[in-house]
Amino acid sequence: MDSHIFLRNEIRRTKEHMTCGITNIPLTKPAKVYFVNKDLTNFNYNHNVYNMFESMNIPFTREDNHYNSTCIFTSVNELESKQIKMIFRNFRTLYPKLLTQWRYLFWEIDTIDRVTELKVLNVYFNLGLPVYYHRSMNGFHFLSVKPILETVWQEAIKQLRETNESYPPITLRINPNKYVDEEIVFYNGTIQYFAKHSDTIQLKKWIENKDWIKIGQQYQIVWYDMNKVAKEIIQ
Repeated sequence: MDSHIFLRNEIRRTKEHMTCGITNIPLTKPAKVYFVNKDLTNFNYNHNVYNMFESMNIPFTREDNHYNSTCIFTSVNELESKQIKMIFRNFRTLYPKLLTQWRYLFWEIDTIDRVTELKVLNVYFNLGLPVYYHRSMNGFHFLSVKPILETVWQEAIKQLRETNESYPPITLRINPNKYVDEEIVFYNGTIQYFAKHSDTIQLKKWIENKDWIKIGQQYQIVWYDMNKVAKEIIQ
C-alpha cells in the first residue's frame, strides 16, 4: 500500500500507551556506570547495587544528597563494553545509567518534505555516518548506530535543529504502535552508507522483526508511556 495515501486528517492514534525506544548512549564504548536511588530509605535497592558492584569487582563511590533524599553510586573507572552489556542484561531492574563521551546521532522530522529530508541526510553524509531511515506517520526517523564523540554530536544537533525545533535527540521510538496502520509505512526503510556497516544492517532487521530481546542485548532501550516525554523517562 502506498504510504502517500495517508493524509494528516486520517491519522488516528491507537489505544496503546506503552512503546519502545532506543537511547543515544552506546553500550559498545567505555563508560562509567551509575545508579540513582531516589529514596534513601530504600535499603533493598542500596543492597542490590552494592552486591552488583562487589560481585563484578568494580570499585565505586557513593554520594548522598540528604536535601532531596537521593544517593548516587558510580563506578570509579570507565568500564569496557563486555561489562556494560552484562550489567544491562543482568541488572536492568536497577536502572543502570552511563556517563560517556560517546553518542549515537538520532533524529526525526515531522514532514515528508523532500528538501527537509535531504537536509538531514546531508548532515549524516558530511560526517561519514551510516544511517537507517524510514517513514513515520508524520515524517521520518533517522538512526545512526556508529558512535561519535559528544562534541561532534552537539555540533550535528545544531545543524539539524532547523528541521525540527522540538525533538529531544536522546531516544527514538522503534515500535510502530502509536498510530493505526503505522507498520505500513514504518518498515519501508533505507540505509545510506559509504561502506557496509553491519550494525546498521542488523538493527534494521531487528526493528522490522520487532526483536526487542536482541536489540536490548546490543543497545540501551526504554519502555515508556507515549503520553509522556521520553527524555523524562530516561532521566
